[in-house]
Amino acid sequence: KGIGEQVYSMWVNISDSLLSVFLVWLLIPRMGILGYAVVIVAMEGYNFLLSVIRLSQKVRFKITPISSVVLPLILTYLSAALAERLFRFGGSGVSTLWLFLKMLFALSILVAAYGLISALKARGRKTKAAT
Repeated sequence: KGIGEQVYSMWVNISDSLLSVFLVWLLIPRMGILGYAVVIVAMEGYNFLLSVIRLSQKVRFKITPISSVVLPLILTYLSAALAERLFRFGGSGVSTLWLFLKMLFALSILVAAYGLISALKARGRKTKAAT
């Protein structure tokens, strides 16, 4: 929002909201509260993806699909599966999907924070170079 893209952010948020309402209407009757969790994680991912694409166009940083997307998703799923097995070993029954969604949400926050910090550092370098 600090790069002059308020209108774009508004349209992303409006489309996010409309899709969220539709998916909640579609998934809650079929999946219950897990459907709601799926909608939240999916829409956060959607919003994040559109924002990162726009940020990369404005700030010019590269995202490699394998190391930036695929590998973290695989490792997140494997971590969730391992955590589920550990919970089961301890006597708790937590589903792998639920753990995966929670970890994916945490991962998206981490990546967003990393992207923001990288963008701010790049902006600081441009400011120093201009002076």
